[in-house]
Amino acid sequence: MSCHMLIKIPSSFEAWTLTWLMVISMFIGMVTVTYFYIRRKMKRKYLLAKIERRRSRRSSEESARNSQQADAFKVT
Repeated sequence: MSCHMLIKIPSSFEAWTLTWLMVISMFIGMVTVTYFYIRRKMKRKYLLAKIERRRSRRSSEESARNSQQADAFKVT
């Protein structure tokens, strides 16, 4: 070691690189978790709406079928 060596002072980029990497990584992690949570909720909502449409369609088909059967046995 010589008395002519200088202490290296890091630039602001070098000093904050690790901090920024951690912050960006945590942000990406939160966005990913939120995306999958919302995606699951929307898929469930879509499937429930699909089930309800099927139920409604079956109900209307049964009511049409019952009215046709009732008309078939109607005495006029």
